[in-house]
Parts: sequence; C-alpha cells; structure tokens
Amino acid sequence: MRAENGALVSHETVTGNANGITAVRGTSRLLPDGRLHVKTEYEKGGQWTPGRDTYYSVDEKAVVRFKE
Repeated sequence: MRAENGALVSHETVTGNANGITAVRGTSRLLPDGRLHVKTEYEKGGQWTPGRDTYYSVDEKAVVRFKE
C-alpha cells in the first residue's frame, strides 16, 4: 500500500481464483464531507475491469458492542 495524490492505493496479487482474476487494485480516499470512497478494479486476462465503487459514511445512531 502506498500514498498517492491524497489517497491510499493498494495492489494485490491473486492466485487460484475460479473467475480468472489475477490481481486487484484499490484506491481509498477520505472525502471532505467525511465519507470514505473506495474504488476497486480487477485484472483478468491482462485487462483491468471496474470492480466495486463504494462510499462509506458514519452512522451516528450506531452502537459498537464488544463480546466479553
């Protein structure tokens, strides 16, 4: 993982995927409004294709409970 242009960029090598995916790269960026934007791409057959494009935000009503 590395920092690049204000984002965290990751690259993973994949082996044994039944769909032929050989690599995944992702970019995570914290937006000014506090949301986290995560975009991924998959390499299959030497071509990069779009993956997930997700926005995460804080749920102010959420309660974290840990098991004891």
